[in-house]
Amino acid sequence: MSDDRLKRGFASAAKYCAFRERAPKQVREKLLSWDFKEEEVEEIIQRLLDEKFLDEARFARAFCHDKFEFNHWGKVKIKMEMGRFDLSYQVMEEALNAINEEKYLDVIHNLTHKKWNSVKDKGEEYLQKRKVADYMMRKGFEGDQVWKVIKQL
Repeated sequence: MSDDRLKRGFASAAKYCAFRERAPKQVREKLLSWDFKEEEVEEIIQRLLDEKFLDEARFARAFCHDKFEFNHWGKVKIKMEMGRFDLSYQVMEEALNAINEEKYLDVIHNLTHKKWNSVKDKGEEYLQKRKVADYMMRKGFEGDQVWKVIKQL
């Protein structure tokens, strides 16, 4: 392993991490795609972790925040998508618990009402409820919370 090669790899990976939060798995895959050997990748990743360019918990919090705030995804979908990054269960749970519960319930309420008003089958109440519930569950919201809001409509 050349020291110069590791320095260049670290610099490139640091730049990659500085652009936005990355999961260790993403950085590992990127370094491997740049033809670094496994032991070089591990050394570079360890240095990125030591110098705080890479942080699993920070990535998880940012991922949860962005998917909830901008995409209006529910916790179920967020957790499922975070699973692709091989994050630890504890890190994922802490990040999901960081979502403001009051705001989360407001989003469920607002999206449910918005979808309720846009559904075409207004005459058939059961179909309308089913379509709204299906939509909200595809967005990753918990079924019991969705049905609670639907029953209030």
